[in-house]
Amino acid sequence: MRWQSVRAVRQAKSGRLITPICVALLGATLVLTAGCERNDAGLPARASGGAVPVSVAGAAQQDIPVQVPAIGTVWPAATVTLKPQINGQITSVHFEEGQHVKAGDLLFTIDPRWYQTALDHAEAMLAKDTAMAKDAEGEAAWMHGLYQDQSAAEREDRRTQANADALRAQVQADQAAAESARLQLDYCQVRAPLAGRVGRRMVDPGNIVKENESALVVVNQIQPIDVLFAVAEEQLPRIKQYQAAAPLRVEAVIAGDEGGPEVGTLIFIDNSVDRTTGTINLKARFQNDGGRLWPGQFVNVTLILTVRMGATVIPARAVQNGQNGPYVFVVREDQTVESRPVVTGVSAAELVAIDDGIKPGETVVTDGQLRLVTGTKVQIKPQSAPTADTTS
Repeated sequence: MRWQSVRAVRQAKSGRLITPICVALLGATLVLTAGCERNDAGLPARASGGAVPVSVAGAAQQDIPVQVPAIGTVWPAATVTLKPQINGQITSVHFEEGQHVKAGDLLFTIDPRWYQTALDHAEAMLAKDTAMAKDAEGEAAWMHGLYQDQSAAEREDRRTQANADALRAQVQADQAAAESARLQLDYCQVRAPLAGRVGRRMVDPGNIVKENESALVVVNQIQPIDVLFAVAEEQLPRIKQYQAAAPLRVEAVIAGDEGGPEVGTLIFIDNSVDRTTGTINLKARFQNDGGRLWPGQFVNVTLILTVRMGATVIPARAVQNGQNGPYVFVVREDQTVESRPVVTGVSAAELVAIDDGIKPGETVVTDGQLRLVTGTKVQIKPQSAPTADTTS
């Protein structure tokens, strides 16, 4: 028996007993390999004896916008910093901070007493010189009559006429002085130059303000209002092309606001590309009737160039990226899936246009793709039943 054991060991060393063991290991390896296929992404798909639950959606034919996304900043359409046009003391403030005002609304009053006195004096001088000019004109006319009758010398005729002309010029100067004094008095009332929203007032009643130096308040025009944003310079040719055909629509979405996008129009393309960033600045104008857009806000901007009519669209999450490019899993009539390469086009929101590979009405998998290979049987989750809306 001991001799037989030693012989068995020698046979094992020579490889005669290794062959059955290797065969067993090879069989196990083949079983494991057969149970582990790889999907189109190059990742192993789990083997499953039953159907794989997936979410699906139907490919639909509908219009899809060709758009350019960007981040924008809201700016007032106009900003005015009010400054006094005369020197004086603030006597009254006629608005509340943050109030919406109309063009022409009274905002500040500067002490008008000195300017009222100056106007009264100018008007008095005008009345005095007007009376003197009228008397001089009468005297000139009388003297001219005597000169024509040869009852007065030519020198007297010219003297009286020159005096009348001088007084008429003085009346014109008095009229200008009175108008200037009236204008200075009007400047005592500081009014809103445009409709907008006032900010924090920078002076209080009792403050002395200086002509064209002291800032009083800032008025921002927010209806309409502008949004400034930048896009990559590669987009400029397309933007110019489509803008030449029709005004371009711009949508602005406010973070945290569930009211939907504000809609405006592209009104400005900058005259040069920013070489430091490789972008070009654009400006869109929004009516902002509801006052949702506010100066200084950051918004998500979508510039819509055109609308692609009748495109085949599917949810963007249905598209997978594999070693050979994008592909989708299409659900066949027997509830198995087929991996199909596709050519994607423009995208909008959560949809993407398929230029080739999918037809309207076909059903694609939108969730659960990692467990699928071609031929895998699937079970459609109830909440994701296909709802293809094929419209021409």
